[in-house]
Amino acid sequence: MARKPVVKKLVSFLDVILEAPHPPTLEPPSETSRSLLNVPIHALLLIWSYFSFGLTRDVAGTMARMIPNLILLQIGYAYVLLSKGKTKRTKKKGRGNDNVLIYASLFVALVASIPIFSVLVLFGSPLYDHLKETYLLALHLSFLIIYPLLVVYQYDLEVWFNLATFNVDSLAQNPVYVSSVAAFVGAWLGVFPIPLDWDRPWQAWPITLLVGSYLGYFVGGVVHYFL
Repeated sequence: MARKPVVKKLVSFLDVILEAPHPPTLEPPSETSRSLLNVPIHALLLIWSYFSFGLTRDVAGTMARMIPNLILLQIGYAYVLLSKGKTKRTKKKGRGNDNVLIYASLFVALVASIPIFSVLVLFGSPLYDHLKETYLLALHLSFLIIYPLLVVYQYDLEVWFNLATFNVDSLAQNPVYVSSVAAFVGAWLGVFPIPLDWDRPWQAWPITLLVGSYLGYFVGGVVHYFL
């Protein structure tokens, strides 16, 4: 009995391999259109509100009372980003999916405040004397920095690893990433005025870190717009 030729089988097998989709590679994060609407102007409004409502007189109380305002403004900002952005979401995902993403990310940002609090403590933040203020700072940073990143980049672990390495392409493409990095830098710079012996009310922990993060968040959006 004659053997069947295997050449055609081998060729067809190679065709399947060549035509099969390749494993997904890590593409640059999604871009958003260059618009003044992407600049987080509400960060300046929040800074003014904090001092107007007595941040220097009652640090913990003011930070706690302003959390709902921060969340509401960040939700509005998230809708702007999703409406203006060129995300990788398919066209089948409509407004309902945006709502799920926006409000589910609030819960994730709330949970993320715990590791941020741990990092602040590990880097020398007061633990016993200002425990409440330190956690409220972590909560503000999470809703300010982590939340918009969750909305724009969603939950792709490869993309988040790319963000954690401060990828230059990512930094140049998306105002949300620029603002988040600038907010982190602003919070870090806010540490330096605290030990100075000026005895100013605004030097109380963690006012300068809080204001520095908000200023950095706004400045990052402005810098990206003019790049």
